Amino acid sequence: MFKCGKYSPEFKREAIALTLQPGVSCRQIAGRLVLILTCISMVRRSG
Repeated sequence: MFKCGKYSPEFKREAIALTLQPGVSCRQIAGRLVLILTCISMVRRSG
């Protein structure tokens, strides 16, 4: 299992905001931020 807790709350908020933009997928954001897709999806769901 991947751990996503090493990112700051501010970073997580910014990542979530990026995924909420129209036409942008979690996969694209993960690539831009060099993150594991699973982490981005988990962070987005946990809000």
